[in-house]
Amino acid sequence: MKQRKNIEEIIAGIQCGDTTCQRALLSQYADMLYAVSLRYVRDTNLAQEVVQDTFIKVFKACKNFDPNKGTFEGWIRKIAIHIALRYINKKQIKLTLVEEHTQDDYGMNPEVLQKLDNEELMTIVQSLPEGYRQVFNLYVIEGYSHKEIATMIGIKEVSSRSNLSRAKEILRNKLMTHKSYKSWATAK
Repeated sequence: MKQRKNIEEIIAGIQCGDTTCQRALLSQYADMLYAVSLRYVRDTNLAQEVVQDTFIKVFKACKNFDPNKGTFEGWIRKIAIHIALRYINKKQIKLTLVEEHTQDDYGMNPEVLQKLDNEELMTIVQSLPEGYRQVFNLYVIEGYSHKEIATMIGIKEVSSRSNLSRAKEILRNKLMTHKSYKSWATAK
């Protein structure tokens, strides 16, 4: 049985033009990159294009990866996010700017989220309007700061905060009306 190559061997092979290493990288990261891409572009065909473009860029720029600056997975994830955001910008999707919401006085029992499975939760997040969903994904899931998000998608930092606040408000309302919440709330 053939032993699986580690990431350092794969990177070295890609730098030398080894197609078996390219295939190994594809099989190791394609699903993760597709899931990341789909969170941003919401269209399966477009998410596949993002993944393809990500791998093309990774193959070309593999020599630029610096393991001292982070993990390889984090590096290619960041590339996929930037490509997905570029696709969105190409489609002329504009972020919806909202007034700053500073109060966060909506309460929700954490048990509600435990009743939802990952697929249900991701479906609810995917239903957010485009700009809110982008900021929510970048801030909550990817861990970028509002300053980084503002630079990445070309908005003001205050707009990033505002969009995140509005996204959370929309999510709260959707979760409050979700069937799992209703069944939990009425259960005795």
